[in-house]
Amino acid sequence: SAKTEPASVVTLGFNIVKVDGNDDKALTGAEFTLWDSSTGGNQIALVYDENAGAYRVATDDEIKDDKTGNVVVNKEGKATIIGLDANTYYLQDTDTDTASKDVNALVIIVADGMSAQCEQRLSQTVT
Repeated sequence: SAKTEPASVVTLGFNIVKVDGNDDKALTGAEFTLWDSSTGGNQIALVYDENAGAYRVATDDEIKDDKTGNVVVNKEGKATIIGLDANTYYLQDTDTDTASKDVNALVIIVADGMSAQCEQRLSQTVT
């Protein structure tokens, strides 16, 4: 019989931390969308996976059943996105109350060989 070798599966992703630039306190309720291009691209459909405690790329059935949505940071100003392919992504802050002009089209590079998820710390000066 043929011998099978175990496969190594790597889940790529990143963490988001949204904080006030004045005092480093968490900003809650910020919403983000993820895109495959800075202009004219496609929005990456994401769903919240309760088992993983993170947002992940939606399946075709989840997209068809309209179960996708924006990434919303928790009360600590944090969210995690997993299940991404190695690629360049564009994170857009969609909440007009918390959107920072500086991070409106933040570039995220997710690469093979990352030993851990990268963390994007987004600060905004609240007036």
